Amino acid sequence: MANQYSDGKKKAGFKYSDNEIIALARQNPGYGIQRLVKVLYPRTNKISQYRYRTTMLLNDYREETGEDLYDLLQDPSYSELVTEQKYRLRTGRTRLPRYTGRLSGPRVSIAQGGGRMRYVPLPPQEFHWGEIVEASKRPRHFGDN
Repeated sequence: MANQYSDGKKKAGFKYSDNEIIALARQNPGYGIQRLVKVLYPRTNKISQYRYRTTMLLNDYREETGEDLYDLLQDPSYSELVTEQKYRLRTGRTRLPRYTGRLSGPRVSIAQGGGRMRYVPLPPQEFHWGEIVEASKRPRHFGDN
């Protein structure tokens, strides 16, 4: 079977080719599939559609090559354990992520900075584009420069 990822063609309605998505998954370990899709398609209301397409692409790629990029994207070992206060400072969010063992109520205490002793996993915050040009910086039509 020929490698279907080598032609680099984009499928209708998608901004990135299969090869580009595979390369971005390799360059951003631990970033998470949901966050990857939100970076690639920031203005869409169809996140679940794009996430499904990306997941299926990564599953097909794993079956063909044996390299599990989905597992690499979801790998928690790339996350850093930081205090609640540092999590809020680095992400700019007021709430902690789900399932971190903290209630989502308004209790922040310690001078409104949050707890110092509770550690929260902080996934990679910087997205690496590498050689791939972001869709917003690409020409909209083939004749544009």
